[in-house]
Amino acid sequence: MVRKAEFQRALALAGLLWTSPALAGAELGIGVDASRDLKDAKVGQSVPGMGTGLSLRAPARWRLKDSLAVRADLGLGLAFGNDRVEWRAYETMVPVYSDTHSTTLSTLGIALGPELSPWASTAVSPYFGVMGGYMWARHWHRFDGMAEQLLGLAGGGQGVHPYTDQVVPMVQMHIGGRTEIGNGLAIEVEAGYNVAFMREAQLAQTPDELDAVRVAYGLNQLKLGLNLVIPLSKGSES
Repeated sequence: MVRKAEFQRALALAGLLWTSPALAGAELGIGVDASRDLKDAKVGQSVPGMGTGLSLRAPARWRLKDSLAVRADLGLGLAFGNDRVEWRAYETMVPVYSDTHSTTLSTLGIALGPELSPWASTAVSPYFGVMGGYMWARHWHRFDGMAEQLLGLAGGGQGVHPYTDQVVPMVQMHIGGRTEIGNGLAIEVEAGYNVAFMREAQLAQTPDELDAVRVAYGLNQLKLGLNLVIPLSKGSES
């Protein structure tokens, strides 16, 4: 009985929040993107790139007026490609590199910025915005052959995948079109361009004496996706 009463109070509180004027103009969505990285041609001897990827997003908005909103995106992504790793082999006497191994990039990021909807009352409402934020990035590297042996991963290191972790600033630009589908719900088709500079980072799970690093590169992702958006309050409809 106590749990039932607590559940009823939680439902009542949720109902109050749903109709609260404090949430008027606020909305939350869920989105999915396919991405393609534009390879960075400015990185020395190699041209790394994360190729294709997929990400999930939770776009949230607070509308200051019909044509202006503050938007925040929380995103989780995966991308696949290759990068350049450098180290010193043969008792640290010879510099060695690999840029043909496979790499998986996993990211978690948050960004915030203004968004404009100049024709918010049209059947398909265009919008565009710019956001800045931070991204946690982990690069997983899978070596084989001679590179695996030189990194000391063969045999006893079998199944070990060196990785790098870092937090980097990022900038996101997006443009899209929105249409209402009833009961406050909306569908958005959105294209974006995300930029982040991945600084040089030390590889974990490799011998310290090799001084193995992932070389710096620029992540330049073109994205195309869909959002499903719902207002957080009945009072948010305008």
